[in-house]
Amino acid sequence: MFGDAAAEAEDWARLAERLRARLGHDAVCGLATHPDHRPEHAWRRVEPGEWDPREYRQPGPRPLWLLDPRKIKQGEFTTLAGPERIESGWWDGDEASRDYFVARLPDGALGWIYREEDAWFLHGLFA
Repeated sequence: MFGDAAAEAEDWARLAERLRARLGHDAVCGLATHPDHRPEHAWRRVEPGEWDPREYRQPGPRPLWLLDPRKIKQGEFTTLAGPERIESGWWDGDEASRDYFVARLPDGALGWIYREEDAWFLHGLFA
């Protein structure tokens, strides 16, 4: 909290170097936001320490834990907020047209769900 910023940066660099030596270079990376409305495309791998958190702009309520979408039945949740329409990707062949909702799941967790055509999918969990 009141430490030397240069020493803290050096400690992180040493930690990343040690982890890469043990796990392999590609196993250790940082994450940075990327300006894309599709959640699965809204991040990029970067070198550890390369991203400045002040660059981040919150697009709306987003879950901490993004999942591979899995189908859920309509009676398995209660919507709390939404919809948020996301339409993007027509230019790169990975088009998405979804209506996202914040929903309460049967176990009490808050989920990020979307409706695509006539099916519902769980795409993330809020902390």
